[in-house]
Amino acid sequence: MRSFLFAVIALVATGAAALELAPYDSPKVTPEQFEQYHAAVAEELSDSHQPYPEYALETYSDPVTRSSIAFTLPSHPAHPAWVTRQVAEDENGIYIEVSGFFAGDPTAFARLLGQYQAISAQATQKMQPSGALSP
Repeated sequence: MRSFLFAVIALVATGAAALELAPYDSPKVTPEQFEQYHAAVAEELSDSHQPYPEYALETYSDPVTRSSIAFTLPSHPAHPAWVTRQVAEDENGIYIEVSGFFAGDPTAFARLLGQYQAISAQATQKMQPSGALSP
């Protein structure tokens, strides 16, 4: 968890061409849209690529948008899908917005998205000053 918080802080502190984080109006996309977005992210953010074969995921980080994008691999139950987490800040402090898109099984995607939302909520709580409420 400590390394995750350092990564979040690094994303907040850095900045450089913005990638479209919500390229589609609906979370339900086609397999072709998944492939197009995956290819665009892989090309633009290739230096940040991190494979996690044990989770059937790969991630990319974008310091410009302060975001991390996790794509499912073919062996993942939710494939094809991706989840984007973006560090944001308002008058209440720092928090993490979570969104996602899927072309596969909606139930498996909902489970994946829920896992990311739970992790992000925990990280948001840890980033709040002592006594502050999360947004």
